Formats: sequence, C-alpha cells, structure tokens
Amino acid sequence: MTTAAERVRGTRRALGAGAIARAVMWGVATTCALLAAIVALSLAMPDLAQDRMVPRAVAVLVGALVSGSLLWRARHVGSLHRVALWIEERIPELQYALVTAVEHGGTSRAPHLESHVARYDIAPVTRGALRRALTPAFAAAAIAMALLWASSSAASGENSLLAAIRGTRRGGATARGSRLAALVVRVTPPSYTGARPTTLDDPSAVRALVGSRVSVSGPGDAIGLEATLGRTVLRATPNNRGWSV
Repeated sequence: MTTAAERVRGTRRALGAGAIARAVMWGVATTCALLAAIVALSLAMPDLAQDRMVPRAVAVLVGALVSGSLLWRARHVGSLHRVALWIEERIPELQYALVTAVEHGGTSRAPHLESHVARYDIAPVTRGALRRALTPAFAAAAIAMALLWASSSAASGENSLLAAIRGTRRGGATARGSRLAALVVRVTPPSYTGARPTTLDDPSAVRALVGSRVSVSGPGDAIGLEATLGRTVLRATPNNRGWSV
C-alpha cells in the first residue's frame, strides 16, 4: 500500500513539473507579445525597424524575468511539509492526519493515520489545481505566438515565426533587379530646427539641411548593396521590410 509520505512526494513532483511548465509558458507569452508589439511599432517607426536588436533582447529578458519570478513564488513546492499542508487545505476532511503521518511516520499512531489518509483520493485535487494553473498559461502562450506570427507575416510577407526574433528575411522574396525600383527616402532634420521628418517615394534628388539624417530603403535583401558618401562606403542593412542605409 502506498504510504502517505509517498503520496505527498508524488504530488510534489506533479506540482513541481506544473510550476515549471506554467513559468515557461508565461515567459514565452510575455516574450512573444513584446516581440509582436516591436514588429507592429516598427511599421510606424522606421528608425526602430533599422535596429531591433536591443528591443528584442529586452523582450527576451522580460520573458525570462517573468518565468524566474513565477518559479521563485513556487519555490515552496519543494518542501514536503508545505505540500502536505497544501493538500490538507483542499481536503479538510483529512484533519491534519496527512501532515502528522508525514512528520511522524515512525510513531505508534502511524497505522491509524495511514488508514485515515488512505480513505481520500488526492490525485483529482492535484489534477484540478494543475488544470486551473496551466490552462491560462498555455492559452496565453498560444495567443501571443499567433500574434507574433501574424504581425511578422504582415510586416515582411514571411510565414516564419522565428523571423521576427532573428530579424531576417527569406531570400528570394524580391527579385534582385527590383531592389532599387521603389526607393523610399526619409529625411530627419537636425533637432534644433524643430522640423518634422519627411518621407519621399522614389525621388530623383533629395534636398536637406546639413546635419540631417537621410535613410534610404527599398525592397528585397541587403546583400551586396552599398552607398557611397564621399569616400565612405556604407553597407545596406536588412530591416523588416527590406533593406536600408
């Protein structure tokens, strides 16, 4: 016959595995939701699209902190005594017989305590608690991953969930010959002017104040594209919609 201590140890293993799964899923949900927000913001803020490494790292860090916080809060699941009390709270009919049996299993009262504990089924209580804890976590992770997939696909025409994390595009999405066919130039004047940035579609020339930031972007990948500024060669870098320099 399974002793009370063995039943509590089994419950402890189940709760521990559930706590880890819950923490991981909430961490994944947080990271994916933040990454989806970064992709969405990059559509309205081209400057953010040029370098998303730091925001992506922050998103992963926040997700890890969420997981770590939940694991810390669930640290008491490692204590056999705390798990026994957790069971007692949910099955008050045990009348602390389970805790006493776990702590004083070698006493003369052990057989009486074991027989009393054996009358109650702990497994359904454990399964119910795990279901209530894990269902929202898995649902949130699934929704956040779907949002990330949808936002990254809408932004770059990709169907890869990891593309938003890597910040890369699939090769061949745009023909090499068309990478200069639809240029977009964004001119950001110096801050002292108080002027707003302007966007030009496929201009033949660009006029700007000295000290302005001029960003040229287009469709396709950035491989082999360079711009010359005096004697300086600037390499194009990939962004969520193609390349920019």
